[in-house]
Amino acid sequence: MKNFLKLIYVVLVLALVGCTAAPATSVLTNDPFVVYHRSGGFGGFDETWSIYADGRIDHSGRGAGSAGQLTPDRVNSLIATIRSIDLTPIKDSYIGANTCCDRFTYEITINLDGKTKSIKTIDAAEGEPAALTQLLGTINSALK
Repeated sequence: MKNFLKLIYVVLVLALVGCTAAPATSVLTNDPFVVYHRSGGFGGFDETWSIYADGRIDHSGRGAGSAGQLTPDRVNSLIATIRSIDLTPIKDSYIGANTCCDRFTYEITINLDGKTKSIKTIDAAEGEPAALTQLLGTINSALK
């Protein structure tokens, strides 16, 4: 009986360790869970960042950005913050007719929990909801 209880204990411990080893299981794919494209501005930037569940940040294009690596804690924090933002009411586009004045245009694609949401916006977009502003800030913070 003692050996049986020890066996159950070991199995439970291993199961718990397995659960904590990969908290972002729904994003463990070869695809990025965030793709962030920024273009425009006075300098004519055109760059894209891809953020992966392993923390890798790929960068391509013309601009001041760079590739990088997030720690597992930063990845988990980023995923948790994105999950806490209600993306449902955010429209697909906030780009109006007026795109002048060297403003940046942003394209964001979020791929989490089997759902994909793509959003386009521009600096000082009319009607941009606070949730989208928070999402942009969260992503920009992760890329610093």
